[in-house]
Amino acid sequence: MKMNKLLVVLLLLASVTLTAQIDKSKYYSYGESLFSEVLELPYSNPDSARIVVLAKAANESLRFQKVKDGPNFGKYFGVLEVEILFQNSDGIVKNRSKISDTIYFKEYEQTLSKSIFVEGTKEIIIPRGKFDIEIKFDIKDNSYLNTKKHKIDFSKKPELYTPLLFNSQRSDVYTELQPFGLNQIISFDAQGAKMLIPAEDLEEANYTYTFTKKKDISEIALKWDANNEVNGICNVIRNVDFGFGSAYSDVKFDLKRNKSYNVLDIDLPGIKVIPGVYSLEISKNNEKVTNFEIKIEWVSQPISLNKLPYAVEILKYIATEQEIEKINNSDNVSEAFLEYWKEKDPTPLTPFNEALQQYFVRVDYAFFNYKTISEDDGAKTDRGKIYILKSSPNEIKEEFKDDRTLVIWTYSKQKKEYVFELIGAGDYRLVEIKEI
Repeated sequence: MKMNKLLVVLLLLASVTLTAQIDKSKYYSYGESLFSEVLELPYSNPDSARIVVLAKAANESLRFQKVKDGPNFGKYFGVLEVEILFQNSDGIVKNRSKISDTIYFKEYEQTLSKSIFVEGTKEIIIPRGKFDIEIKFDIKDNSYLNTKKHKIDFSKKPELYTPLLFNSQRSDVYTELQPFGLNQIISFDAQGAKMLIPAEDLEEANYTYTFTKKKDISEIALKWDANNEVNGICNVIRNVDFGFGSAYSDVKFDLKRNKSYNVLDIDLPGIKVIPGVYSLEISKNNEKVTNFEIKIEWVSQPISLNKLPYAVEILKYIATEQEIEKINNSDNVSEAFLEYWKEKDPTPLTPFNEALQQYFVRVDYAFFNYKTISEDDGAKTDRGKIYILKSSPNEIKEEFKDDRTLVIWTYSKQKKEYVFELIGAGDYRLVEIKEI
């Protein structure tokens, strides 16, 4: 009887299921974790400014705890806490406000996400003037990095206010618009953008816009089309007001009707959303009224794309040697690299390539999670390679037999198992691919 029990224990130890897997790469992004934006909206009192502050923080920067009782038992909750300080030129705090919002998630992995954000908003009425604005996030690592600073002049009431930027594909929907909240940045992965420019009074006139790319963003290795310009007529919407509010950790915007203000409505099609620094010029009856600087930026760009030679090298899992050599020998490596990815693009009518993003997000994940003592770059290990090509397995098992340590990745839909053997200090080599 004792021998049978011992045999059962040994069999259990010999094959251990570690975990059912999800595609963890979808939670990975190595860009900024904290964002803030300060906007002015029309207000009836000429001596005061109506300010809206938008704040957003990636889950991985927040503190989460598991709920131990109540209707949300078993979930994880985190709190976005933001302090907002308005200081005048003498350093005197003229206004102190707070944003606080609680969010719940079912999965622990979601609390570590670098690409899921908790957002909040606060409307503030303040006497006109010049202000240094500090937006302080209460996060895990309370260093100087948790403070965003803005220096803004609200001394004079503008004819046209700073554009409100929204992620939008439809031109006629004005309820529950999703603001980018990236400090006058349109995200490159947007399928389109809506720009609303508030105004108190708009004359009966023909309002037009010119959206022109002035320069590339110098910090990024990839360069898209050098020239990009969009011209069009602004849609004038009268008798409205502007409402920001939080709903389920997202900031939503509504354009309220039968109110006192006006707005210029501009739609930017996704096909024209290309990274760069742009000038948005507004004209009235062909005479320039004002212009704004707006960036289009790949905010969540995988870090493995920061160095183009590395990005080309790591194509070795899907590209032939001849294809890689052709890219490297091109007069414009960035252009040749993007051209290679065009045929794999699921949305070829827009410049943003979802297939390219997916591949290099997985490269990022593999780089950090599958490195070994002998290989600092986890994307170049056997496990890293399979992860990049196949994503997360449905199941991971660990087996011990004949003095060997094996890790088995199971992909149910593909009916395959990838067997890795531990060789040396943490180095797993692919030794077998099984059909199941």
